[in-house]
Amino acid sequence: MTGNDKPLTYANAGVDIDRGNEFVRRIRGIASFVINPLVLAHIGGFAGAMELPEGYSKPVLIASADGVGSKIKLATLDGNHLLSIGQDLVAMVVNDIVCCGAKPLFFLDYFATNQIQSVWHEYVIRGIVDALAECDCTLLGGETAELPGTFSCPEDFDVAGFGVGIVEKSKIIDGHTNVREGDVVVGISSNGPHSNGYTLIRQVLDRIDTCSEENINAIMKPTTLYAPAILKVLEQVEVKAIAHITGGGLIENIPRIVDKWYRVVLDVNSWDMPAIFGWLQSKGNIPIPEMYRVFNMGIGMVLIVDSDVTALQTINVLAKNNLTAQIIGRVETRDNVLNDPQVVLS
Repeated sequence: MTGNDKPLTYANAGVDIDRGNEFVRRIRGIASFVINPLVLAHIGGFAGAMELPEGYSKPVLIASADGVGSKIKLATLDGNHLLSIGQDLVAMVVNDIVCCGAKPLFFLDYFATNQIQSVWHEYVIRGIVDALAECDCTLLGGETAELPGTFSCPEDFDVAGFGVGIVEKSKIIDGHTNVREGDVVVGISSNGPHSNGYTLIRQVLDRIDTCSEENINAIMKPTTLYAPAILKVLEQVEVKAIAHITGGGLIENIPRIVDKWYRVVLDVNSWDMPAIFGWLQSKGNIPIPEMYRVFNMGIGMVLIVDSDVTALQTINVLAKNNLTAQIIGRVETRDNVLNDPQVVLS
């Protein structure tokens, strides 16, 4: 029998069904920690089912999907930051959902890899579960795909997340409708780059001979879970608009919540920027405007409210929930809609 005549199996082609089933069995136990009484069908079936919570007269579902990007490439170098990747994935989704005033309700993940490596990949799932528990959000299901030859290295993988939140229709936050001249901009501090700009960060790292453990840890800090604290704010304060500062930074994300007739003027000296941004700028010789267009530069979320008094109330609620925030700018009328920038850094 020649090599071409040997019987083929899925396993010797690279996909081990038994290994995949064992992985699903193991993560089912992990995921059970975020199953709540509204869930009707548990992980492992063909789909998840969840009842809507009571207390809404006109409930609206808010959905978002995202990934972690090339930060994964750095996490797989030694495996020490795989737990943080799970939190990154959840945060990127739930932080978007809360921008509409919605409470995250359930989450699904998609995990794709050349070959399932149980220990490493369980760390990612555990990070997802831990982050969802902090957000009181249910892991309703997901998909694990073993795709031999798809990725360049055996240990490479990618993850994506899909989340759904719920909000009363009358309480949906729509900045374009409500933001006006004189409104106050509150910035909530970030702990670092979160999950954006990592292709550029990797280029910086390629330029240098060594990187301290302190800087690597700063680069790999997981994206802050803002949703729980912001929901507390919404219980006490009227917020006009919320922006999650992701790819595009302050420059491109704030215009998504402000009508074209207005601009936001930010005082860049009003917040403390994590030192890692200065280090990246220096080592990569990155132009300052490029830094503000790629990274969050120390502000992970922006809330727009009607006055200084409301801003201070907002800051106090956030502080009680372990988040640092400050007034970072104001809303002004835009003189020239065609040519004036919508975000001004002063």
